[in-house]
Amino acid sequence: MPIVKVFIGPGSMPRDPAAIDALVARVAGHCAATLKARPELVQVMAVPLLAEPYGAGVHVEANFREGPSRPAEVVQHFMDAIDGDVRALLRVQPRIRCFAEAPCRLFARN
Repeated sequence: MPIVKVFIGPGSMPRDPAAIDALVARVAGHCAATLKARPELVQVMAVPLLAEPYGAGVHVEANFREGPSRPAEVVQHFMDAIDGDVRALLRVQPRIRCFAEAPCRLFARN
């Protein structure tokens, strides 16, 4: 059930929209490969911002269930992969935040 939101400021938006599609696909792939999420439960959104954000031009926020298959080393690898993809495709250094949610505190539908 990972939900990953990639907020992109106007100054970081690529000219080629295919770069966004590639980024979304790669992030979804990292959710499945690294976090071991079922692909049909992964949600990745690229969110264009109307104004330049204060701070990093690209902010990535990931929420997912914590569990024994997602220790700190796995989450670090996940962040490293996303960092590399954002740098390669958008040519900017992203700010990345991951939030592992305790299953007893997470409620989801669909």
